Amino acid sequence: MKNTAHNQNNETTVFAVDSHDSGLSIGRVPRGDCSIPALVLRDLAQVSSKVLLRRRYSYQKENPLWELERELMKLSRQGILGRSLIVFGVTTDPFFPFEGRFDCSMKALSLFERYKPAKLIIQTRSPLIVLNLPMLKRLGSSVSVTMPIESSNVEVITKYLPDVPRLEERLTAMTSLRRLGIHVTAQAFPILPYGDWHETKEYIKLLSNYGDSIITAPLITEIELKQRRVKKTLLLEALAKDRQFRYMRPDTNKALEQDLRIHCEAKLISPYDLVLEQRQMGWYEILSA
Repeated sequence: MKNTAHNQNNETTVFAVDSHDSGLSIGRVPRGDCSIPALVLRDLAQVSSKVLLRRRYSYQKENPLWELERELMKLSRQGILGRSLIVFGVTTDPFFPFEGRFDCSMKALSLFERYKPAKLIIQTRSPLIVLNLPMLKRLGSSVSVTMPIESSNVEVITKYLPDVPRLEERLTAMTSLRRLGIHVTAQAFPILPYGDWHETKEYIKLLSNYGDSIITAPLITEIELKQRRVKKTLLLEALAKDRQFRYMRPDTNKALEQDLRIHCEAKLISPYDLVLEQRQMGWYEILSA
């Protein structure tokens, strides 16, 4: 039986934050939605209607993001920020190498350093994240970085995702982050062709060697198939054209997960069992609805 008083005192608020060329957008995610944990993996565009109060804060050179700072200050005084999970980089990469977005993300991180949430998850493919190493180090255990490793085959990644940073650069960035004690999650999503079902050895080695933890997810979920909510993307079209249909199935990640449990089970976490480290409560507490 749940302790109601305990849950009320430790309710977690989840915010989805994205950086744009002219500012930041931030939205509060309602409790009790099974899609919340998947925010760390999936494009919020597929569940955007479930994000409440998504506001835009403009970036001004003279007084950058002052409205956001005022909002964070209010949340901090109310005690909400100290029990909040912020997922930074849900629909856009916060460190995409364009001056406006990059500068805005840097300023946002400095604000999160000053007004610290319980947990800050940064999702990025950009090796430019290493330019923030001193700031991330100061954030300590409250921050973690999630970086995708889509396949162990570099040519496959280049073919299906030609515009993303090279895998080698991402692996170097992940190594640098971990050397400074920053928690790094290796994300197997989207999973791209890496060989036959039983040929997971090299892929597992990459995920395990470069991540403190590992999360996986299929490109298309069973719920999306049943409800016919599959969003057509260039990646899905390219996979279909090459008849790589098994990477479009809801069980795409099952073989990989089975082998991960055999070789490095301690590192494997489920996006549907997302946990939040409580600074005052020791180790992990389940993100309650």
